[in-house]
Amino acid sequence: MRVTILASGSGGNATLVSAGGSRILVDAGVSKGVIESRMRSALGASVGVHGLVLTHPHGDHVGKAKEVARHFDCPIWMTEATSRRLRLGRLPTRVFGFNTPFDIGNIRVEPMPVPHDAPNVALVFDHRGTRAGLVTDLGHVPRKLAAHLARCQLVLLEANHDPAMLADGPYPDFLKKRVASRVGHLSNQQAAHLAARLGRETREIVLMHLSEKNNAPMLALAQVRAALAGRRVSVRCAHQDQSLDLSIPEAVETLGGPRADEPGTRRRKRRGGLVHVNQLALPF
Repeated sequence: MRVTILASGSGGNATLVSAGGSRILVDAGVSKGVIESRMRSALGASVGVHGLVLTHPHGDHVGKAKEVARHFDCPIWMTEATSRRLRLGRLPTRVFGFNTPFDIGNIRVEPMPVPHDAPNVALVFDHRGTRAGLVTDLGHVPRKLAAHLARCQLVLLEANHDPAMLADGPYPDFLKKRVASRVGHLSNQQAAHLAARLGRETREIVLMHLSEKNNAPMLALAQVRAALAGRRVSVRCAHQDQSLDLSIPEAVETLGGPRADEPGTRRRKRRGGLVHVNQLALPF
């Protein structure tokens, strides 16, 4: 499975998940031009998309959904609650339940509702036991979220703000309260607490949706890494203006198979259980 973060932040979000010859674009808060440019930068070429999945109806996640779906000629998948808030005309759409898994090609998508001030879902993508989770835009961590992310080798996790920076920052009071509320966004501390509860299969965490005004990558990384002290988990940050390309290696794709470090298993260069690939075309 390959996960390519094309943009992450309040300026717009989009992530490409590829596995088994199927490709899913998650959210479309940036234009088709930006998406294609970031694809070419990370993958060497612009690639087709078999489905666009929307997590929730805020503009930084769905603002360019119509133009992106038309450009890639793909259906839009969303919850009924999200569909009621969007005007998509005659574009082909599919509705999924908040807790009902569904398939797009060879990728199984497992949603779970998370607390935000718009109906929102966390998503897990599964292909033959390779699992990646994506969870952003939530004000607190639901009790069952860690279990939902179980067996994910890669987790894309919101670390939106530092509470002190938010309190002293330029936002008006009403917006500060919204961000810090139980239906707002995760702080670095909340992200760290969830990261510490993730299963032993998680080998890499990418911190997502960092606020440019109320956070700093070094603060977010320090909080999460401290919570994971003693564990072999790589932590890095995604960015608003550049892509980040990651690949979960073949060695962990089959449940019950040999570990990559066992005798007789072909070794691959890796960090944190994942292969990091840059400037290479997808093998499709």
